[in-house]
Parts: sequence; C-alpha cells; structure tokens
Amino acid sequence: MKVSEVNNFVPIKTMVRDRHTVAGKKLQQAHDLFHQDEFEQASYLYRDLLTQRADYQEAAVGLAASYFLMKQYEQAAAVASGIDHFEFKKHLSDFLDACERLSKEERSVREQSVSSIKSSLRCASA
Repeated sequence: MKVSEVNNFVPIKTMVRDRHTVAGKKLQQAHDLFHQDEFEQASYLYRDLLTQRADYQEAAVGLAASYFLMKQYEQAAAVASGIDHFEFKKHLSDFLDACERLSKEERSVREQSVSSIKSSLRCASA
C-alpha cells in the first residue's frame, strides 16, 4: 500500500453533516494537520474526537491513517479493524495486510539492530 493511497483515505474537507459544530471544526483541523504531514498532532485531535464520540468514523479513518504514516502499524491495524466507513471498508483488507507486513519488517529491523549492537559490545569488551 502506497503512502498516496493512505493519504487519500482522509478527505481534505470533512464530510460530516455537523461540520459547523465544535466537533466538526476540530475534525477539519485534524484533517488540515494530517494533510500538512503533521500526523502526530492530527492523531491527538482524532483521538480526542473519538473519546467524545466513538461513532465518528471519519475521525477513526484519520487516526488509523495517521498511525500508519507514523509507522505505528499495530495501532493503525487496531483502529482500522473497528472502522465501518463505507469508503474505507473496500480498502480495509489491503490496509490491514500492509500493517501486518510492515510491522513484521519493523520488528525484524529492530531485532537485527539489537543483535548488531550486542555483537559490537562483545567485540569491544574482548
């Protein structure tokens, strides 16, 4: 799954009916941050919205996409698996597969790094 595909999951303008409410404005602010590549900041707003309204599917899509682009693949998959948004649903399987594959790759890289560091320390102390 390409970054551009994940970016396209999050609309530039919110699609919710109540876009002029406080929550709707916060959702738009989160989308704006997301599209400015401020994924961590956007994720805070998405999480806050979801604590207020767990049924905010557009916020859940934004949060899953933010986690994915921050390389927090396990969190992205956890959020995505609960999404029932009609536009996202058709991509869910591919998204979850990408999260699983990339998460395994990240773990492998970390394990190799730790192994390399341990090896270097053993050589240095010998």
